Amino acid sequence: VYAGADGRALARWYAAKIRGTAAPPDARVPVFLAAGDAMTRREFRAAADLLRAADRAAAREPAYWDMLGRCHFELGEYHAAAECFTGGVALQPRENDRFYLGRGNARLALGDFRAAAADYD
Repeated sequence: VYAGADGRALARWYAAKIRGTAAPPDARVPVFLAAGDAMTRREFRAAADLLRAADRAAAREPAYWDMLGRCHFELGEYHAAAECFTGGVALQPRENDRFYLGRGNARLALGDFRAAAADYD
């Protein structure tokens, strides 16, 4: 569910939690983990609700936009998915292939083939 630096940070925290040696670095980590668990169970509405209920600081994390975009996509809410992936591109100007791919998929589902092709480039 998690990729890049976001995923590595969450994985380190989760491993420390299992060992009982670490508190979460901030309140966002449990929200991301709970949302990821819901996504794994294909409970995309619940995951989206968890993410939207997170504090405003969570919206500054690329993982937030990636996860929320994937939830919207799986729910068939392609316009919202494209908007989320666009937010991810703005936050993470490098290593953002996942956002362009997600936005391209959403645009393809909307029938906007030209914009999807541009995202896939």
